[in-house]
Amino acid sequence: MPPEPSPPVRKARSMFWRLILLLPGIICAAWGYVAYSGESVGAATVHSIHLKTKTDIGGQTRDAYDAVDPGTPDLFLKLSLRDQPDSLQLETHKDTVIGSGQSWTLPTPRPLDQITMVEVWDENTLLKDKQLDRIAIDNNWSGEGQTFLISLEGTHPQPPRWALPLLAAGATLAGLVILKFVWDQAI
Repeated sequence: MPPEPSPPVRKARSMFWRLILLLPGIICAAWGYVAYSGESVGAATVHSIHLKTKTDIGGQTRDAYDAVDPGTPDLFLKLSLRDQPDSLQLETHKDTVIGSGQSWTLPTPRPLDQITMVEVWDENTLLKDKQLDRIAIDNNWSGEGQTFLISLEGTHPQPPRWALPLLAAGATLAGLVILKFVWDQAI
């Protein structure tokens, strides 16, 4: 008995159309990723500054010193700004115990990248004012000094609303095209 003829060999399918679909998928996914993780819409703006003592030994030492000192500190902040040679002094909080924190409101909101350093001062009417801490900010929303923690509060920039859906659609299209290519090669 003669062997049965084998089925005819399948004709190779064109990869041209898959390549045409794969390129836009990759481009859309890359564009969405860059827009989502890169520059955000709007500038970061600082409206207020929150000050509190650290929880480590430096902060505990400051709290212990404030507990022994018969007077309560009159605290104020000085901001070093990138575009101004003089520092900006914020209002004084009279007879202030830091406790869980104190907030200072800026007279006018400032861009985050303008603020380079925050200095904590104790105002003294009879003697010279005393600097308690210096905290470098350098385009961060928080900073840490020897005894104090600073948190900047304001508007955070948001990525464009279309970036994440574009990333998902492009990645899905590219993934389906690659999956179809692998499927055709396996069968």
